[in-house]
Amino acid sequence: MTPAYRSCRIQTADHGTADLRPGGSVRVGRHRDNDIVFSDSAVSRFHANIKWAKGAEVPVVSDNGSQNGTLVNGKRIRGETPLEDEARIVVGPFALHIELTGEGTQALLKDVDEVVALFSDDGDEVKGELASGLKIRDIMEQLETGRRTGTLKLTFSGSTAKVVYCLGQIMSAEVPGHGRRTRALERLLQLREGQFEFSGDLEPQEEAMNLWFSDYLRARDNSGIQTQRFERRPEDS
Repeated sequence: MTPAYRSCRIQTADHGTADLRPGGSVRVGRHRDNDIVFSDSAVSRFHANIKWAKGAEVPVVSDNGSQNGTLVNGKRIRGETPLEDEARIVVGPFALHIELTGEGTQALLKDVDEVVALFSDDGDEVKGELASGLKIRDIMEQLETGRRTGTLKLTFSGSTAKVVYCLGQIMSAEVPGHGRRTRALERLLQLREGQFEFSGDLEPQEEAMNLWFSDYLRARDNSGIQTQRFERRPEDS
């Protein structure tokens, strides 16, 4: 039986790693706007794209019409090519190694007033007060890095904000009186005081954001303006 992969790690020898999950993509090329940047004339500006469609068993790689092409396991690819575990992608003189994993085990669930208590998240306790040197940004980056699942609650000025996570990705965000989704995240980044607590409670989501906080920060910090990738929707208001 084919394993149900849940994550893909893309490793390089000297240019770091990138993590990919269903619904996401990783761009590879010479231009600095790529997720993995190879500064070599043998690599095209936007050389290749690795993406994982929601519902697909494995990610695929495609060449963007590069001059020198893209190889997978020694063969030059044409069109989208599925990636197996331990596949080797060659872009110019560089190699990318694919590691597919079936991260985690099925969670044990129970109903609690339309909230699901998730028992498989056994990470470290995340609880305390925002203080000098500790920012909400640090906490949310920690939850992503730890691939946590549950709900982060932040209490400030008499209100309680909620950010729901699933395996490190943000599923929803809401700040009473300030909106939802990216608008809520923007408000949370302005917090300087308040209390926070992360629990395994997971509220069902009708339309999940499936957003990596690091991606949101990168788009926000690079230009200081809203990017197309995170353009606000009407429901953000």
